[in-house]
Amino acid sequence: MLKIEHGTKSFGTQNIFTDISLTIDHPGLFALWGESGSGKSTLLNIIAGFDRLDHGVCQTTSSIMSIFQNYELIPQLNVMDNIFLGKPYSEDNRKLLETLQIDHILDHYPDELSGGQKQRVGIARALISEPGMICCDEPTESLDIENRQIVMHLLKEYSKDHIVIMATHQKDAVEQYADYVITIEDHSLLTTVLHETEGAIAKEKYLRIDQKNVSHMMRKITWKKNILFVVIFSVLLMLSQGSSILKQIMFQIPDTTDTLNRDMIYVRADSQESLKQAGFSGTQILSFLPVVIDETEYTAGIYP
Repeated sequence: MLKIEHGTKSFGTQNIFTDISLTIDHPGLFALWGESGSGKSTLLNIIAGFDRLDHGVCQTTSSIMSIFQNYELIPQLNVMDNIFLGKPYSEDNRKLLETLQIDHILDHYPDELSGGQKQRVGIARALISEPGMICCDEPTESLDIENRQIVMHLLKEYSKDHIVIMATHQKDAVEQYADYVITIEDHSLLTTVLHETEGAIAKEKYLRIDQKNVSHMMRKITWKKNILFVVIFSVLLMLSQGSSILKQIMFQIPDTTDTLNRDMIYVRADSQESLKQAGFSGTQILSFLPVVIDETEYTAGIYP
């Protein structure tokens, strides 16, 4: 979900937005339309969190990926790593790369790619990440007609269950693929419905996304609760065995003064005289508060 309320934005003396409001609470392809310099890229950057409103509120409850006009690929990584960024490779991913015609350049680096190839790499990265919302800034600008149609079809399919906001100046793409048009005019936003999706269907799709997220969160919570239960159970088990361990080891009278481990010996004594009889004639250097075990009080001390 996206909600902008009473937003204003300016750069120096240039006013971009004045008291704009926008709510998107269901899936669909939203085309962002406006003249060059009207603020399309600025609005996308605000939505994605790369920029901020001067005044007002912009709230999103979805994960967001951006398809940048200038690609924003990492030059030190090859195409494969730029796309997946540590994510697992799957059969569905392979099909997507084939559809975008970039499966043969996975070991290439950004400086070896054409503008169209870089654009398709950025599109693949966004789709494979499966965010709740994709912000696209002229996603087909560097593409030929064939690849432009492929990309628009992929974005349209993705928008059936997710929010896709696309800044474009291509009127044919808006008319053919967009469900809604958000027009920037006179520093304000005007939303027009082109292909309205029934509210119930849209809500059901959005609900399925939310349920998937909730199920994932519940699995994480359940896993954490199980770990916590194991830790607590282990501590309780140790405490329940503590009296037996202390009684049998810490406070047993050794037959000799041989150590029970490498560093110390443990003895039970009722008095200083008993310690002397056991061969300990030094002066106590540290004492502890009495410990009650099985209704019997024990006092521990450290002797040289």
